[in-house]
Amino acid sequence: MRLVEEQAEAAPAHDEMTQIGLGTLPHEFPTMVREFNELLDRGLVVGYRQLITDNQGVPFGHELLGRGSHPTLDAGPGELFALARALDAEIRLSQLMRRKGFEAAERAGMTAPLFFNTHPAECRAPDQLVAELESLRARHPSLDLVFERNEAAVTDLGVMADIGTALRA
Repeated sequence: MRLVEEQAEAAPAHDEMTQIGLGTLPHEFPTMVREFNELLDRGLVVGYRQLITDNQGVPFGHELLGRGSHPTLDAGPGELFALARALDAEIRLSQLMRRKGFEAAERAGMTAPLFFNTHPAECRAPDQLVAELESLRARHPSLDLVFERNEAAVTDLGVMADIGTALRA
């Protein structure tokens, strides 16, 4: 159940009665909204990296990843992004995970190529995505970054080409 308090413009002219029915919530109904918003507002995400090796097992680079660190939410990105989808907050969560990953990589003095992801929703706002990546590049100029295009985001080849051009610049 989600209760939202609202201020009434004026007192009702007569008594009102509220009837509450119990039913099954839809599968997509978001729970833990307050905790998820706290995760976003307080930046409760930990950046880390996963080793990438070539076909001989020689280290080549790292993939930057993120996990939640809120005490009552699942740390895995799958659960967090499912909640973000229900709350239309996928871009915000993706940005937070990427920022934390870049910060962790810089603190660790990473010099190997760092592959990072974007969420498909970010490619529907390419100007916002490019501005975010330009800002991150300015904050972390020493990182060797590799932009990974999410297959689900490649629905408009023109937009993908525009993003690629902007990133090369």
